[in-house]
Formats: sequence, structure tokens, C-alpha cells
Amino acid sequence: MLSWRSSARLWRTEDDPERALSAALDMQAGAVELSADWADKLGQAVKLHIGVHTGPVVAGNLGEAAAAAYAVTGDTVNTTARLLAAASGSMLVSDATYALTKHRFAFDGDPRELTLRGKAEPVIVHRLLGRLEAPHRTRRSLHTGC
Repeated sequence: MLSWRSSARLWRTEDDPERALSAALDMQAGAVELSADWADKLGQAVKLHIGVHTGPVVAGNLGEAAAAAYAVTGDTVNTTARLLAAASGSMLVSDATYALTKHRFAFDGDPRELTLRGKAEPVIVHRLLGRLEAPHRTRRSLHTGC
């Protein structure tokens, strides 16, 4: 799990969701290269299941003294884990992340509703395809007219 917000960087930057999707695409490209080298040896293609969600987390050292470990937890983490489990060789992005990144990334057609364990309501997801060749205006410029 990657988290763009940690105790070393407690602020959130506007491009965190974009950086997360860029990392997902880079990881997927790396998996394709890895698969070319290893598929015959493994007897199957190397595939990644990627889920990306945006929201608040609780971060810090959990546990006592020597047994303490840095971790993130909370509903955002749980939702991300459920998206990851549902991804099945693709990259699923929550509607929250989609809303913040649709100006820079390409997504597959219509959103889907997924019923995820532990969630009372279905979660809307989008399948990430790649970066847009010509990104749209930024979120900030859409709101400020800049």
C-alpha cells in the first residue's frame, strides 16, 4: 500500500491523487515488462491488481515500544483494500479519486457500482486506462477561471 500522506509529510498537496494514478500506471507498465521476462518461467502472466481511493486516514505507530509499527488505518484504507481485491488484473479508481483526476487521465466508459464487503452502500468505480494525451484544464483553473 502506498500512502502519500505520512508523519513526515502531514500536509496534502493538490496533486496527490494524480501522483497516485501516475504511480499505478508506472507499476502496471513495470508488470508488463516483468511478465515478458517471467511469464514462461512462472507459467502465467504477471498481473497487478490496483485499487486507488482518496480520503482521510489515521497514520502513526501502532503497538507498544519494540513491537510498534508504522501503519495507516481507517475507512479509506479499508475501501482501498476492497477495490484492490475487486480489481482482478485492472486498475480501479474510486469516484472520489476520479473526480480529482479526470482532467488528466483516461477512464473506461461508464462507471460501475461495486458492492464491497463492509460498505453499506455500493461504491462507484472507474477503470483507469492511462494518461490523457492532452490534459484538460486543471481543477483549480476550472474554479478560478485562471
